[in-house]
Amino acid sequence: PILSTPAWARFIAMAVDCLKLPSLTPAERNTWSQAVSRDWQALSKAPPAVRADPRMGLAAVRQDWRAFQFAYQNLRENKEFVLEVLKTSGFTLQFASEALRCNREVVLEAVRQDGCAVRHAFYQSFREDFDIMKEAIANDWRSYEYASTELKKNKDLALFAIEQSWEALQFIDEELHDNLDVMTAAVSQKGEALRYASDRLRVNPTLVSQAANDGWEVVTEGNDVALQLRTQGITWAPRPVR
Repeated sequence: PILSTPAWARFIAMAVDCLKLPSLTPAERNTWSQAVSRDWQALSKAPPAVRADPRMGLAAVRQDWRAFQFAYQNLRENKEFVLEVLKTSGFTLQFASEALRCNREVVLEAVRQDGCAVRHAFYQSFREDFDIMKEAIANDWRSYEYASTELKKNKDLALFAIEQSWEALQFIDEELHDNLDVMTAAVSQKGEALRYASDRLRVNPTLVSQAANDGWEVVTEGNDVALQLRTQGITWAPRPVR
């Protein structure tokens, strides 16, 4: 079993005894068990005693993580159960109780599964937490978008994000676009990254050379300097450098 027998017993006792939910006959439980096993959406129409049963809940969530929204409150408030459900998808965090979305261990497990799940954490402080955001970015670089304004100024986190993808440049603080280490890390991956560089660095000889090796070049047009991509006969020029 995924959870220990005592854990199962504790969940079920909570549902039937503590919550005073109407119990099901063996025949009714079997009917609902088969229904949920066939279609996770059956959980949305099930009586409370079914939605409070962790076995039914996991059977539904393993088909589709969205089923967790139909679980009874006793399951959405139970840390042990939520941690188990998070293994199917970090996005189930959004359906956990507010108290658990405030729990650092729970949030950390969520972002390890799906980095962008950090947006469902209750406290803004989680987006200011270097370790949590690093875990999130390691799973999905796009989660960098949800980092706090201050963390987006952090050079170490920016470099880590760029290691995952140069495209993380779109989320870093503008001041870091003028940081040679940051831009070197990005341009060494993809010459196109040079278009995010500051005016000063966009004409840096080393960066220009790296970009050129990847098919990009800085060209002078009158008094303007622009980065252009020449591939398959197409020329694309982003913003000029004054």
